[in-house]
Amino acid sequence: MTASPLPRIILWLAIVLALCASAYLVRGVHVAVSERGSYDLASRGVEYRLYASGIYPNQSIASDALPTEDLPNSVYPPYAFPMLAAVFAWESPVAAGWVFGILTLTALLAVAAHGYRDLRYLGWQSASLGAVSGLAIAQNSSAVAFGQFSIISMGFVAGQVFCLRRGQRMAAGACWAMAMFKPQIGLVFALLFVADRNWRGLAFGLAILGALSWLACWQTQASPFAVLDYWFQHADLRFITAGNSGGSSAGGILANLGSDPRVAVAISLVAALTFSAGTWLRGRNRGFSMLTLLALCAIVGRVFIPHRAYDNIMLYPALIALLALALERKDMASRLVAAVFGVTLWIPLTSLIRSAWLDAALLCFWLATAAFLILQSTPTHGSHHRS
Repeated sequence: MTASPLPRIILWLAIVLALCASAYLVRGVHVAVSERGSYDLASRGVEYRLYASGIYPNQSIASDALPTEDLPNSVYPPYAFPMLAAVFAWESPVAAGWVFGILTLTALLAVAAHGYRDLRYLGWQSASLGAVSGLAIAQNSSAVAFGQFSIISMGFVAGQVFCLRRGQRMAAGACWAMAMFKPQIGLVFALLFVADRNWRGLAFGLAILGALSWLACWQTQASPFAVLDYWFQHADLRFITAGNSGGSSAGGILANLGSDPRVAVAISLVAALTFSAGTWLRGRNRGFSMLTLLALCAIVGRVFIPHRAYDNIMLYPALIALLALALERKDMASRLVAAVFGVTLWIPLTSLIRSAWLDAALLCFWLATAAFLILQSTPTHGSHHRS
């Protein structure tokens, strides 16, 4: 009897993706250490130093800024500034860069471990593919090059999942709170607590964010009401159409079509909440596995909440779920969807082809993939990964 060639094909794909991951990360580091790199990391450093000196890093909120002082209008929530101490408490920018690099590498290892664990029931070749699939996402290079915290946030999401599966609710809440450094990434993964009725874990995470927000306001003597008023009334959301982000979220597309950015973001957030509620209700009836629920959270967050391409690491749980479906069922539809989904992440399409139509097509395909996962999921699929 002839052995199936599938394990060998899977292994070769894993090797190719490992090489791609290495190339992308090397390129990201090369740009990061150049004069034009790490711009976002440097901006966070400026914001932290203002916070540490008692000035809220936002012109509209700061109460102790000098009249002639030109402050950045930080797009980060107040609880993020105390978190930055882990990176910028050191005086040296070089030391901050090293800490950021170590945190990013640790997060990548957590993502790899997550992928390995979720596919190991299909064999070591599949487990290897799961480990490298998230690492080979092309735009990881941009996250490293710019000094973005996207990878680090998703590393904490991987930690959240690990803790939930082990029943460590408080630790899961703490990991989720850290992932909320980038709320556009962490927010949707609160659904993991809701789906499991893990209110204690969610409450603990929210308590951490509340305490850090209070600390930021106390440190800078900023009014919490001024912070809330800024975010709900005055925050400049035009960034969703800036640079290469115009079509990288549903809100960006609406804004480019003429909608007010604030209205566009509101519509996309309502759509995200509606889709999440529908997913939760359907999951209660069909018993979604943790693997499927993670994938759906990732897609909903990536499509409807404002993002840029360097946040594509957010989609790695969906990639793992699709690979599991394709390798487990071996039907043509599952394999085709998984292959196309992988191509949209493993090849830097939006960097090679600057087109609003391509951005819109990617969002539509990712959303269609979520519908595909819902239709294909059964109470038994992914049972190896139930929490």
